[in-house]
Amino acid sequence: MNIGIILSPMEHIQSLKIYTTNLVRNLNNIDKQNEYYLIHHSKVHLDIYEENKEIISDPPKIIFNNIWWKFHTLPQDLKSYDLDLVHDIQGISTFFMKNNSDYNRVMTIHDLAPLAFPKMYMKATLSDRLLGNKAIKNVDKIISVSKSTKNDLTRYFNTPKEKIEPIYLGVDEKFKVIDIKQIKNFKEEYNLDFPFILYLAAFRQRKNIPTLIKAYYLLRKEGLAHKLVLAGQKSDQYRKILNLVKKLKLEKDVIFTGFIAADVLPLLYNAADLFIFPSLYEGFGLPPLEAMACGCPVITSKTSSLPEVVGDAGLMVNPKSKYELKDAMKTLLINSNLRTELIKKGINRSKKFTWKRCAKKTLNVYKEVLE
Repeated sequence: MNIGIILSPMEHIQSLKIYTTNLVRNLNNIDKQNEYYLIHHSKVHLDIYEENKEIISDPPKIIFNNIWWKFHTLPQDLKSYDLDLVHDIQGISTFFMKNNSDYNRVMTIHDLAPLAFPKMYMKATLSDRLLGNKAIKNVDKIISVSKSTKNDLTRYFNTPKEKIEPIYLGVDEKFKVIDIKQIKNFKEEYNLDFPFILYLAAFRQRKNIPTLIKAYYLLRKEGLAHKLVLAGQKSDQYRKILNLVKKLKLEKDVIFTGFIAADVLPLLYNAADLFIFPSLYEGFGLPPLEAMACGCPVITSKTSSLPEVVGDAGLMVNPKSKYELKDAMKTLLINSNLRTELIKKGINRSKKFTWKRCAKKTLNVYKEVLE
């Protein structure tokens, strides 16, 4: 069978890049019967393109808009290829129109944040609701990255539950406990040679960083000396966050690292005394899983998909309460027995989430649809 996987715009979105590259590599390892065609709009030099066939669907010459490409240009181009199934790894617009071709349709939905928080995503909310409702009706099967996202699909689009298959993401094998000497060298090289609490993700509104900073301010007032390291791209909320840090006079205690390269991430998790992720909403939530695999105890929110990922291997809090966040941080920093327990539980739990398992379950979806 010929299976097409639509990758664009995954090359430009880090979370999608992690999902797709790991999914495709593991499909290549476990499936020797099907041919995979990787579909995108421009040549990109990634190893997964060397191992599979490739379809380049050129964007419009005058103006390039990703939604227009996925909504109009790509579906027209795909009619020229002998594909049995097409999987869009970031669904919605590609399957907006009814299927006039012979191929079956699968799409992955990572989250429905624009519908859960319409005031945060005013532009995206309308398009997701309009395009999503059509696309969901026109596909054969939907992969959701968590049961929480499956519930969101039934809530916002009244999607039949039997049409949705929750498939968890995996954690890369590079995320593991690293030798103490390596960590010491890393901390010295990156000027992080002090005890610190780590947050790592984009600086977006739903990530809830201002509440974290207010909780950290309370922690400092109680005498705990750990610094707070905020790692990640300085996106739309950065200026607001920086102003809050200045207002609370925490400039020497809150460290902004900017973007962290993928090969450095395991060292950073290992170097932290705890990882905190107070997001208001996640479709899955990879960072807490990566932290657990690295032996870093985790505090996260008891909302959306995060309890599914972390389970009893971390502390769950109400992310809107700075007092709960503060108390959880204090507890983990002073209670060595609890830290040891959560580190052990986190490492064991992270082993349940593998990309091989993700690929196997995705392949089963393909087989179900094709049969």
